[in-house]
Amino acid sequence: MRKASSAAAICAFAAVAWGAGPAAAQETPKRGGTLTYGVAGDPHTMDCHAGNSFAVFHYLSPHYSTLLRPDKVKYPALEGDLAESWTISDDKLTYTFKLRPNVKFHDGSAFSSEDVKATYERILDPPEGVVSAWRSFYLDVASVEAPDPQTVVFKLRKPNAGMLESFASPYSCIYSAAQIRKDPRYPEKTVMGTGPFKFVEYVPGSRWIATRFDDYFRPGLPYLDGYRALSLSSTALVNALAGGQIDAEFRGITPADLERVKASRGDRMTFQETVGTGILLFAINTKQKPFDDVRVRKALTLAIDRWNGVVPLSKITSFKYVSGFQRPGAATALSDTELEALPGFGRDIKAARAEAKKLLAEAGVPNLKFELVNRGPANPYSSFGLYLIDQWRQIGVTVQNTVVDTAGWVQRRNSGNYQVIVDATADPSDDPNMTLVRYTSSDKQPANPTGFIDREIDTLFDAQSGEFDPAKRAAITKRLESKIIEQAFANPGFRLQRVVSLATKVKGYRMIPSHISFGDLGEVWLSE
Repeated sequence: MRKASSAAAICAFAAVAWGAGPAAAQETPKRGGTLTYGVAGDPHTMDCHAGNSFAVFHYLSPHYSTLLRPDKVKYPALEGDLAESWTISDDKLTYTFKLRPNVKFHDGSAFSSEDVKATYERILDPPEGVVSAWRSFYLDVASVEAPDPQTVVFKLRKPNAGMLESFASPYSCIYSAAQIRKDPRYPEKTVMGTGPFKFVEYVPGSRWIATRFDDYFRPGLPYLDGYRALSLSSTALVNALAGGQIDAEFRGITPADLERVKASRGDRMTFQETVGTGILLFAINTKQKPFDDVRVRKALTLAIDRWNGVVPLSKITSFKYVSGFQRPGAATALSDTELEALPGFGRDIKAARAEAKKLLAEAGVPNLKFELVNRGPANPYSSFGLYLIDQWRQIGVTVQNTVVDTAGWVQRRNSGNYQVIVDATADPSDDPNMTLVRYTSSDKQPANPTGFIDREIDTLFDAQSGEFDPAKRAAITKRLESKIIEQAFANPGFRLQRVVSLATKVKGYRMIPSHISFGDLGEVWLSE
């Protein structure tokens, strides 16, 4: 039996690759061919600024560029994308980016600082009808200036230690200012960026097709002629991997599915693996009674046996770790010992469940009943939801399980139309500004639909955000995360191990912990 992995033993980033020999790194990239890969779901939007699911970015990201992007060789370092260089003022309030010259949009128009300015103004102050799901990453931005075509300047209201990571977020695709002026909602209907691939076709429930953009600003790239992303159910996706109908899957598969693919494809497949930023949790709508009572919320998290539950779940899902909201081993993450002192993370599940029953009785709901809203795909959502329901049954709680598609889940989550919902995060980086911002007070934070308001949480979040000393920032962040867990309006469940499956002929792909930061596929090539 596999023991639950210790967060303290996991380094900040360690990737394991197997199935391909070391000589592969010395091969000369070849130009041509079409990469075919699978995605377990359809995008609920074609606007990056509104996206909050891998099933958006695994289709969209290769069409777009951002100011910065993760350095896949030196992660968690960053590198320029549209930005050629950047400087930060001594007072940490001015970020100046020098942009690459001779960049074009897919329609042939020239890219300039005006496009960056218009994009970020759309994010910061979305026009009527425009959804800006991740505006919270940029609340400290006071203004965006474009003094000349190759320079963009961001003025901040206050110092922000995670600002550069925000500029590397995949949610911040750069759009055309000219198109925004014509129709601020054009990205919902027209896929047109400066990335290495141009949009060709999207057939919902079937396929997404893209072709090489010959005027891409990185010389010699992309190598591929194009890509085909097939929309598949989780089962069909694994079947396609095992049967060789697709070349890759970039989100992650279960250990059992991995063994099946290896058995079927042998040395024709290779795999990359790391501790992911992805985590499943359950969020509670505190605007609905009795969930406005912390005793009820705390009872629900106390009932979950995380340390023993992760062991069997790891055999049938991508779950592998017990952790808080931050990735195990990250600089500001809680250790196992620190977690064990918090509600729902103690090792004595018998005592925890006794306390849970007592809290429900004190709150006047000893026979609590509610609806749990969940989503597909099956891995890992259905398994997680069913596990939660079984755990709650053991403290006398009855749960109706409602499973909806991705679009329905997004609508119910964002509108607060739920009592308890299976939620997920897969943040683009380990920076606490990204991992914890969604748990600040709902009246100021659109990404937090739980209705919970706590000014101490807000104060701690602002304190860590403005602290540039790593040790001091880590100490504040740990207090912040502990406070969030204690209030139990959002409750970490299990963390994912990210396993990327690639046909051996797929070269040039480097994984990072986040499956949301999909990348642009510009350096991926096929050996045959």
